[in-house]
Amino acid sequence: MATTPTTNTPTTITPFYSFCMAMIVILILSISHNAIAQQSTTYLDDASHQFWHDDSTLSAITIRFSQAQWDLLLLTNIAATIAFAISGALVAARHRLDIVGFIFMACITGIGGGTLRDTILDLPVFWLNDYYIILVCSGAAILTFFTAQHISKRSKALLWADALGMALFTVLGAQKAISLGMDIPVAIIMGIFSACLGGIIRDVIVNDVPVVFQRDIYITASLLGAMSYCLLFTYTPLSEGYALVIGGALTFIIRALAITRKLSIPAHKGLDSAGQ
Repeated sequence: MATTPTTNTPTTITPFYSFCMAMIVILILSISHNAIAQQSTTYLDDASHQFWHDDSTLSAITIRFSQAQWDLLLLTNIAATIAFAISGALVAARHRLDIVGFIFMACITGIGGGTLRDTILDLPVFWLNDYYIILVCSGAAILTFFTAQHISKRSKALLWADALGMALFTVLGAQKAISLGMDIPVAIIMGIFSACLGGIIRDVIVNDVPVVFQRDIYITASLLGAMSYCLLFTYTPLSEGYALVIGGALTFIIRALAITRKLSIPAHKGLDSAGQ
């Protein structure tokens, strides 16, 4: 007797499941909003604002920001985190991970570079106090989980999200080192680490070739952006806000040209069998 072949039909997302995920996103956004509002109030009530919370570790470091400067740094940090989190979630979509995998990949991409940067600088890791960062990454991951099919239809969505996050984290990492009194070369390296290490960790976890090791210009864009920010802020009368914008824009433009024009630095020809 002939048997009817069975086919694996994709599991559809039920309305109840969608409703639950929507409630989770709303809850995450609500908690994040309250955390950010509380943090902004804490910083802006005092004329002397500290970028980090741990007074016992950084008692000798006082970093003064105007309200406009603090708002710019806060919004830039959130935008960079969301961009990198989306790039991590898109990698999860490409490898068909579940929603927990989406959240993990988004978080590891969003906080990986900054975590290693703070560890090298012997600072309290930023997201241990600013816990809303984890919530922002999780919210971006959940939203991407439901919209990845639409996002992926756009050309090179992963590369563009990664480019935006890389540009923003480049100047944020350099700014954090400069504000600690580090020399310019150290600040440039910290900017590169902040921008690139999260993406490297993301790609290595899923056994992809890291974007930074592909032929298109990547680390060079971060290097030039961090250098421009440091030099403009240190040696010109430009305000920190303008230096951040110019450094970030330069990083993004160079990376965008690399994506659209396939710009690359000449690579080594390699070793032939006779030279090995």
